[in-house]
Amino acid sequence: NTKCDEFTVANGKLSNQHPYFSTDKVRVTCATDYILGGLNPRMCVNKGWGKDAPTCTKDDGGQCISLSAPQDGTVSCTGMITGRTWLVQRVLWDVRLISKL
Repeated sequence: NTKCDEFTVANGKLSNQHPYFSTDKVRVTCATDYILGGLNPRMCVNKGWGKDAPTCTKDDGGQCISLSAPQDGTVSCTGMITGRTWLVQRVLWDVRLISKL
């Protein structure tokens, strides 16, 4: 059996404790006001942990993240859906012709 390294998730709680062996699954629960990202559960496989470790990030309260507009374009936030374990953000790009050659 492969043994996987111990890991922690800031602002998260793990469903079971180290040691972890191949085929073990670890679920992460985020603290209040934090949103879960990455794969959940995380699985110990023959080569160690799979990709996309779970993360808990602070819920921004439905605010759009700050993005830089592309050259000759604008960025506008049109809506956001937040949840305990997921976040969907839609950004529309509106590029307008400034001058003709």
